[in-house]
Amino acid sequence: MNSIQASELFICGFDGQSLPGDVSSLLQTHTLGGLILFRRNIVDLEQVVDLNAQIINSNLDHPPLICVDQEGGRVARLRGISTDIPPLKQLTSVLLNDPHLSFRLGAMMGRELVAMGFHLDFAPVCDIALEQKDEDIVGDRSFSSDAKIVATLTAQMIKGMQASGLAACAKHFPGHGATIKDSHFTLPYVTTKMNTLHERELVPFKSAIKAQVASIMTAHLILHELDQKFPATMSEVVIDQLLRKQLEFNNVVISDDLDMKAVADHYELREIIEQSLMASVDMFIIGNDWDKSQEAIRLTQELIDTNQHIFKKAVLAQERIKKLRTHYVGKALAPNQEYARKIVRCPPHLDLMEALL
Repeated sequence: MNSIQASELFICGFDGQSLPGDVSSLLQTHTLGGLILFRRNIVDLEQVVDLNAQIINSNLDHPPLICVDQEGGRVARLRGISTDIPPLKQLTSVLLNDPHLSFRLGAMMGRELVAMGFHLDFAPVCDIALEQKDEDIVGDRSFSSDAKIVATLTAQMIKGMQASGLAACAKHFPGHGATIKDSHFTLPYVTTKMNTLHERELVPFKSAIKAQVASIMTAHLILHELDQKFPATMSEVVIDQLLRKQLEFNNVVISDDLDMKAVADHYELREIIEQSLMASVDMFIIGNDWDKSQEAIRLTQELIDTNQHIFKKAVLAQERIKKLRTHYVGKALAPNQEYARKIVRCPPHLDLMEALL
């Protein structure tokens, strides 16, 4: 029987700009799935490289995946540190003239993040901005309101990111573009019919899967046509049947943050985890509450140890995570200040951005 530490399935956030003692000791005693850095953890290039080196050196046998939300535009935790990228929508017309530029953009992002010590970027946004203003939940974070354009440019971006050694994450499955309600604050309902979904929302995800995207992030929204009880994150019909079986995605599925009110206000933590694991979600983000993430790990361990179905799902999750780690972590290597300074905001990267603008 495999031994599974529930901590392998979690991506946690923490406070502070250096590694807190409780986080460091957890890394030394457990195999934690990942850590996510937010703006609150980041000061400048030197500090972020130091912090990531500290994280990796805490457990060289099994360092956590170091993750970040670095899309460009308004969601860019490394703004002012890495080469700055405007909202994707601003780049669409230039990239459409030469989609290979989208590959180069992804490769540039990948090179810089890898040089700083990151393994996984929660990007690109594969949602379609349907009748959304720029400032709406998807808005200018998406390349377009046209499914084919989003599919073409995100697939190239994914290929570029992953070619440079950074795992990409297509988000937010099965598509957040048909609602302007923000799942950080409320539980959105989407009434899109299945045939429309296949012709529109799912097109970029199908394209991302074809591009062998390392991970896909779920959306906390109810897809009325498929499951009226549970949001996509917790839905066997949406994740296991649609994403895994119909779309044949067998890489890592990551939940959007479990702190978000769309799930946190409607379901107990144990139910969220149990349902999501049964739905074939592999990893869970709890980014803003260290104590809650530790409670979630404890609850998950209990479920793994007492429920045979959950145990089997956790074994599959462990295998998929291991595959991602083999590709994008390999033998643990802490980032190097000198190399990071050479790569981040180097002249060719700044020239590329100038050409895109």
